[in-house]
Amino acid sequence: MSMIANGQENEVAAIDVSIGNIYSSLCRFDEAIFAYQKALAVFKSTKGESHPYVASIFFRLADLYYKTGKLRESKSYCENALRIYAKPVPGTISEEIASGLTEVSVIYEALDEPEEALKLLQKAMKLLEHTPGNRSTITGIEA
Repeated sequence: MSMIANGQENEVAAIDVSIGNIYSSLCRFDEAIFAYQKALAVFKSTKGESHPYVASIFFRLADLYYKTGKLRESKSYCENALRIYAKPVPGTISEEIASGLTEVSVIYEALDEPEEALKLLQKAMKLLEHTPGNRSTITGIEA
């Protein structure tokens, strides 16, 4: 708690995300959800509802719910992330949005929605086409 009192909420939230990742890998899904939800609340209050960090946690929750067979919840969290990537906060770099779209496309493919996954990957490629030095990233998405 002293880290939060010292204005390090974002650092604590980043640690909560890492804790959630570990719990998820250990199949301790309820604990992972709790850790992600804590981080989500902090990032929403400190960074804003439309920050890529918030979208990233939505993706992690979508993945977690997919792993537990809660497909409706998984898709809902994907949609939340996509709303953020569609209208990100000013200053968000194209690479970050493209990376998020690529992550979400994996869930859509797993949900047996390959057309939606393909649309997301095409959007990611379009974002990266106009960014200097990203030819190797685009090649990786195309593969």
